[in-house]
Amino acid sequence: MQDSYSALEKNSSEALKANMVKNRDLLEQLEAKEKALALEQARLDANGKG
Repeated sequence: MQDSYSALEKNSSEALKANMVKNRDLLEQLEAKEKALALEQARLDANGKG
């Protein structure tokens, strides 16, 4: 029974690590998109005032 718990704990730990990596990647993508949107908004604002 202890082996089963150990295996479950190991799988959970690995799943958490994998999710953490995925979340970091998604966060980086989101931040890049936010930067791109901010740059585009600034460009549009500058064009609108010119």
